[in-house]
Amino acid sequence: MGLVFSRVLLLAACSIRVRVLSWRQETAGTTAAGEQGKEDAVLDFIRPGDRVTIRNRFNQERTGKAVMRGTYGWVLNMGGRYGTPAIADERNIVRVTTARA
Repeated sequence: MGLVFSRVLLLAACSIRVRVLSWRQETAGTTAAGEQGKEDAVLDFIRPGDRVTIRNRFNQERTGKAVMRGTYGWVLNMGGRYGTPAIADERNIVRVTTARA
C-alpha cells in the first residue's frame, strides 16, 4: 500500500512541475521587445551619484544614492548609520534625479 501511494505522489509532483515549467515558458515570451528595451533604457540612464526613488514592498517611496550597477539592477545607498542598501530594478523605479556635474 505504501509503495503504491508513494508512486502516486511522485507522479502528481512530476505533473505539477511540468505545468509550472510550461507556464514559466509561456509567460517568459509575453514581454514585448519594445517593453524590454524601455526597461533597459531606464537602467542605462542611471549613473553613480544619481538620486533614485524606488517604491518598496510596502508601497512607500524611498530615495537613495546610486552606488554601482549590480546583477539585478542598481545598488542604492539609502542612508542611515551604516548606509542601508537597496536594489533599484526596472519594476520599482519611480524617478531618477541626475547628479550635478
